Amino acid sequence: LTIFLLPFFLSVAISETHSNDKNSYTLPIEIGARLGIGLNRAADEIAPETLSKIMQGVENGDKDNIYFYGILKLYGISLSQDVSIAATSFLRAATLGHKEATTAYGLSLLYGYGVEKDTIAAERWFRTGIALGDMDSYWLLGKMLLDGEGNNRTPNATLEAATLFMTAAEMGHIPQAEYHLALMYEYGHGGLDKNFPLAITYYKRAAEQNHLQSMYNLALMYAYGRGCEQNYNLARPLLEAAAQRNHAPSIYYIGIFKTYGYGYNVNYEQAVNWFEKAAGLDDATVSEKAKKAGMELKRLLLKAYKTNEQIINNYQSLSENH
Repeated sequence: LTIFLLPFFLSVAISETHSNDKNSYTLPIEIGARLGIGLNRAADEIAPETLSKIMQGVENGDKDNIYFYGILKLYGISLSQDVSIAATSFLRAATLGHKEATTAYGLSLLYGYGVEKDTIAAERWFRTGIALGDMDSYWLLGKMLLDGEGNNRTPNATLEAATLFMTAAEMGHIPQAEYHLALMYEYGHGGLDKNFPLAITYYKRAAEQNHLQSMYNLALMYAYGRGCEQNYNLARPLLEAAAQRNHAPSIYYIGIFKTYGYGYNVNYEQAVNWFEKAAGLDDATVSEKAKKAGMELKRLLLKAYKTNEQIINNYQSLSENH
């Protein structure tokens, strides 16, 4: 029986372009995560006696309780959700010198979350947060400067961003800072020389803290052999871990890997499933090309099945004639 083998086709070979790091969340960090509350705990309720103490602390002007109250209002935990009150609470606590609230209010201003968007004021509050020692303010200001949103629009802005990322990465082990620093080393931005091994180091540090985009980018470093020997088997578990969290670019690349046998046995049917899953996640960076890849692969599979069937019929006819 002759087996029809699909050729290497697709116009979607591995690309060196990393996906955009913006995601579907309104805010880039989970305010309150260090206190054990946030998006993933929004369904949890605060015990009545604890809530009563928090409210009493708010009335007494305690900055910790005011900040905590702001988080409860931000996520609607045990209280009705009100992002405007949350922002007001962050401002009140920040004015009293609460460093995390200072960063939270800067974040509210940066994204216009519960307050009118004001990037100039956001930068000012992030710089205050830095003075108070909050590591999130370091990388958030760095990201602002990198995106050209801060007051410093000179060529030195990216150099300042690199310094801020470096500080947050080394002193605070902040995964977002490690991720952005890795990007700068990978592409030689911000006055940093291109350095693939250092990029891998920082991606790996952030990936070990489950930073999704770092897991994906590290997988691509291994897949390309950028700063290391090419190794699809190291890339595969990172993509799989990110795919479990519905990271569309990782899901798309698993489809490519299964199409070409990179780190997996070739499996076209499974590749189609991965492409279709990526397409269904509505990610602007990959959904359209994942959809096209899935459709093209299905078309070629159908062609292969028909060809195989024709070959079998021809073989049977030859056998009968002999």
